Amino acid sequence: MNFESYVRSLGHDPDALTPDLKVALQAAWRAHMAATGGDATAGATLPAGNTNGSADRGTTENARINAIVSMCGENATVAGEAIVGGWDLARTKMRLELDALRSSRSTAPTSTYVTQTVPAMYTPAGFHHRQARQYPAPNAASIVQASLMLRCGHEAAALHNYGDRVCAIADGARFGSMVDAAKWFLGQTTDQPVPNDKSSIAKMAFGSFGPMASSGISTASFANALADTVGRVVSHSYSIQPATWAAFASAKSVPDFRKKTSIRPSFYVDLKKVGPVGEIEHGKADDKAEFTYSVDTYARLFSVDRTTIINDDLGILDQLPPAMAKGSARTLATLVYSVMSANAGSFFGTGNKNYLSGGASALSVTSLASAVQKLREQKSREGDYLTLTPRTLLVSTALEVTGRTILNSLLTNQTAANAPTGNPFSGSDIQLVVEPRLGATEWYLFADPSAEAVVVAYLEGRDAPVIEQFDMATTPEQLKVTWRCVFDFGAALADPTGAVKSAGA
Repeated sequence: MNFESYVRSLGHDPDALTPDLKVALQAAWRAHMAATGGDATAGATLPAGNTNGSADRGTTENARINAIVSMCGENATVAGEAIVGGWDLARTKMRLELDALRSSRSTAPTSTYVTQTVPAMYTPAGFHHRQARQYPAPNAASIVQASLMLRCGHEAAALHNYGDRVCAIADGARFGSMVDAAKWFLGQTTDQPVPNDKSSIAKMAFGSFGPMASSGISTASFANALADTVGRVVSHSYSIQPATWAAFASAKSVPDFRKKTSIRPSFYVDLKKVGPVGEIEHGKADDKAEFTYSVDTYARLFSVDRTTIINDDLGILDQLPPAMAKGSARTLATLVYSVMSANAGSFFGTGNKNYLSGGASALSVTSLASAVQKLREQKSREGDYLTLTPRTLLVSTALEVTGRTILNSLLTNQTAANAPTGNPFSGSDIQLVVEPRLGATEWYLFADPSAEAVVVAYLEGRDAPVIEQFDMATTPEQLKVTWRCVFDFGAALADPTGAVKSAGA
């Protein structure tokens, strides 16, 4: 069997091989020919009289070689050694992992963290942005971070941040404690002796920004890796928290903390026909066409002392980051609904034609029809219809069943003899959103978020909390690691034409 025939037997095209893959397959072909009695150097076929089980051995060997080539990918060096050395897949995988770790030590990884004078920071890109992701190559930092996430049950976060390749390696190194993870990491990233006792390991990992190892990696890199892990878990956990306000509120970005003024969408007027002389009429804006909003800072400290770090079974990562994420999401939601409840300037009121009250305002097919009519009849400042479409019915928990009945039932109760019984809202595009922060009887009908009845603003577009870590060296008077969870956001009522409120009583 010549080399080209051998390559085709493995399912590859000889003319499409990359240089590295060709080198690996040539080594595999020579090993195969030696194992089956052929002459690899001459490209001769298997002698006709040699039938001592060589065909079976050849089939088994082909399967092993093909699996090794597939596992090694472009790593022709390891593939050649594994094939010639007769390695099984387990040994080949271990060698690949070792090569990845050695490679990570040869060059200091790019760090998103600053010097000792400024706390390490992870800034999430924002969970609303969907784009092609480039995952990091396996190195000590990415492996320990992914392993910590997997160990604490954050599989989705690990896969989202590191991809299948890193997670596959990290899955075999699920550390039993924070100290175990620190010891392994220090052994991979520093040429300094790594102690065996937990107290010394914790001090080396968190105690100070020690001297640079000969590989160019600081012994404090584990603290950075932990900060990055916590930040990524918080960001992912925040992204999956329920946010009922997102169904109707519009998100904005602001560059600083100063109050911002924006034009209400309903101000933008229709165009006017240009006369014979070419004069164009000006659109006029006043304070009634504007709304203001700003952001504030919300923050909380979370600390873990040295004793907990030494004794911990990774409960820190299991519980603390999700708690930060949930607390951040609750704080923002509470602000949004507090602003709506305050109803500054009678935003929801008869003057804006977006308010229902009295006994007839209790949630029903009839009252919802009235709200839909009010929303559709909203006009711009110049009296032009805005052609808004109802999108979201927001109700309290007490009205959830009523809301679902109205939107899902095919028939309604007959209110008069020979009256139609079909439900006009069955199959409509109105979605039901349930919010426990609302009063028992109140409910809202919103247009699309682009109508900007409510706006939520973020500082510099950061729509998730930022995590900052302070290590033991940062606070020398206390033996603890502290995380600061910071979130800059604000909420405001913007354009009253985009929603209708019902008191429900």
